[in-house]
Amino acid sequence: SRGVAPGATTTYTFTATNAFGSSQATATVTVPPPVIQSFTATPASLGTGQSATLTWDVVGATSLSLDQGIGAVTGTSRGVTPGATTTYTLTASNVSGTVTATATVNVGPLPVISSFTAGPHDYVSSTSPSCNLSWSVSGATGLTIDHGVGTVTTGPVAVSPTATTLYTLTATN
Repeated sequence: SRGVAPGATTTYTFTATNAFGSSQATATVTVPPPVIQSFTATPASLGTGQSATLTWDVVGATSLSLDQGIGAVTGTSRGVTPGATTTYTLTASNVSGTVTATATVNVGPLPVISSFTAGPHDYVSSTSPSCNLSWSVSGATGLTIDHGVGTVTTGPVAVSPTATTLYTLTATN
């Protein structure tokens, strides 16, 4: 036996010969079209100006390309920064055919934090100072504050730090 890896569907003819004559047999090796096992965008939704990674798993392709002006690609991923919601088409080809798959990156406005303040400072006792964290946010579906405050929906939220503390408000959509 002998291993073969033809670049196209190929028919091989085997001939066996001895003193009494010869005999022939044929075998066809078919090269299947490529298979796109997966094609995804991560994250699938992002804010304007942010980047996503297109990732693919393709078997049997001799060439890969992405539309949207990208062209030929190699490897298994490519970074993109679309200015608006964009559907990308991955095309995988070999001598037996071409297959495609799509992945969409949804682009929307980022949430806006108009203000985030701490105050007024109420010193209930010298060992337990407290203050209120207040904010004004638009376009957010989720809000969190670090340093153990966690998820918040409406404010203000009272905090009692034991030392000078810088709080960070994170708004997501």
